[in-house]
Amino acid sequence: MQLRGHFSSSTLLSLLASWVPVDAKASRQDIAERLGMWLNVADAITLHAAHQSIRTPTATAPVPADAQLEDACQQVHAALAATLVSMPLPDGAAAPDASFAPYHQRYLDLQRHMALRIEALREQVRQALTHASPRLAQLAALDVVMDQALGAREHKLLASVPALLELRFAQLCQPPSSEGKPSPVGVAAHGPGLFVQDMRAVLLAELDVRMQPVQGLVEAFNSELKVIQ
Repeated sequence: MQLRGHFSSSTLLSLLASWVPVDAKASRQDIAERLGMWLNVADAITLHAAHQSIRTPTATAPVPADAQLEDACQQVHAALAATLVSMPLPDGAAAPDASFAPYHQRYLDLQRHMALRIEALREQVRQALTHASPRLAQLAALDVVMDQALGAREHKLLASVPALLELRFAQLCQPPSSEGKPSPVGVAAHGPGLFVQDMRAVLLAELDVRMQPVQGLVEAFNSELKVIQ
């Protein structure tokens, strides 16, 4: 299954690439090929064992007609997006000599907030799938194993986002002087709102990336619901 186009069109990737040079050769690599590099031998064995154990599910409960998983997903996304958009300036951020440190801490705090809310939602969706139908029970079980296998890699990649955002901060801190040379004057010279606007855009793009696994589970749930009904 080709996912290259969707992966390459990620808003988060596009934003970061506009500030940081991207290896074009690596960006053309298919997502399936990248996924293969993320999994070591132990991960592959674990995934195979999990697939074997859930190949013949015994669940018989029908998909509940009154399930509102999509609404729950949309509510969490909207609540998180509202939190990110209303992000206030960190203490001391408007000072002429402000450093990236307060922004960095604020970004880490918001990342943790997103991770906790989405993790709880993902578990809620898994539980609904587990009790919905045999095929969805399989998917829920496989999602747990995939999360365990890829979670550390995902955490590492998302943890690198603040460092890339710091490069944007540095760009805004060093506008060309009259002689054409960088002249550090601090983000406050541009108005901290400019950098905060970029930071919010990255946070919202990261939110979309973090929500993708849950949204995939909900889409599978909705597809199964249509088949059974």
